[in-house]
Amino acid sequence: MTKKIFKLVSFIFYLILTTVLLLELIFWLLPTAQLFEKEHVNDDQPILKYKPDQSVTFSLGPTFYQIAKKNTNNYGFVNPEDYEKNSEPYFAVIGDSFVEAMQINFDDSISGVLQKKTGKEVYSFAVSGTSLSQYIVYAEYAEKMFNPQRYIFVIIGNDFDQSICSVKKTLPTNYYQGQYCFDKNWKLKLNDFNGYSLINYMARNSNFLRYVVLNLRINPRSIFSKRQDIQGTEISNTNLVSNLENSSYKVIDLFLEKISLITNGKPVYLILDADRNQIYNNTNNSSYFNKMRAYIKNSESYKDFKIIDLMEPFQKNYSDTKIKPEFTTDAHWNELGHMIASESFLEKFLEDD
Repeated sequence: MTKKIFKLVSFIFYLILTTVLLLELIFWLLPTAQLFEKEHVNDDQPILKYKPDQSVTFSLGPTFYQIAKKNTNNYGFVNPEDYEKNSEPYFAVIGDSFVEAMQINFDDSISGVLQKKTGKEVYSFAVSGTSLSQYIVYAEYAEKMFNPQRYIFVIIGNDFDQSICSVKKTLPTNYYQGQYCFDKNWKLKLNDFNGYSLINYMARNSNFLRYVVLNLRINPRSIFSKRQDIQGTEISNTNLVSNLENSSYKVIDLFLEKISLITNGKPVYLILDADRNQIYNNTNNSSYFNKMRAYIKNSESYKDFKIIDLMEPFQKNYSDTKIKPEFTTDAHWNELGHMIASESFLEKFLEDD
């Protein structure tokens, strides 16, 4: 009896192991989405970036309908061009995953299009999950290391409340570890990143699990999470909404103030993403993001900052073509979205130049 049980257990283990190995082989052969590894972030190395000179394939959807080859440069940013210290690049483009643009080739991203259309050098500083609090640090870093001539910030709907430490801590670790956020005293606080946990490391290196999470977009953390996001969910607690909105206004004030000090009179451009759901649903609401957009546009303190509001160009494009400037399984801008954003910026830039 004991021998039969042992054989059965051994057979089941054999089946599981064989299945796992087969799945790993299949999704290794397929263009399963890959991720860059981040450098450790602490007081000695306080800038969130990836390890330099990495190459990955990124893809979207269960059928891999969108595939892009991505690289990090000598400084660990997602840009195929190496950076040189004190090189005074013409543009510094700062943002999060929209600037990182993992879903498309660099030449089709806002940084790549601007470089191609202007013939000027473009340095980009971005890591997925960052927000306005981190953009401040990137601007300080860019100014100190490279001395750019002009700054462009790409601002999206989750850049405001997610700059607050108490909010950021409720998010997955990639939104928190290694980043700066505003603490309860409105001081920038660094949250160290000392490497991936064993489970995280194994998951990141499993071809099958990456396919499940990144391509199928089945994330166990979101399934079991009860967190409600102010950008995308109706929250019944009006006091909570009001407090988050007021705190987000404070984040904007601090961001504008600090960027003004860092850039010291250099041209600064703020590209504001549109409330695209409002465009698609043909509604006219006072969403959280629209309130933040209006607050930035109506700021009297920093009139020298140039605003590029993408609401009108995205609205016109969708009205004329019914084609969305984003992917079917991913809300990031697609090539069309990056082109519209780039052209909208260039119109404003050429007007001011």
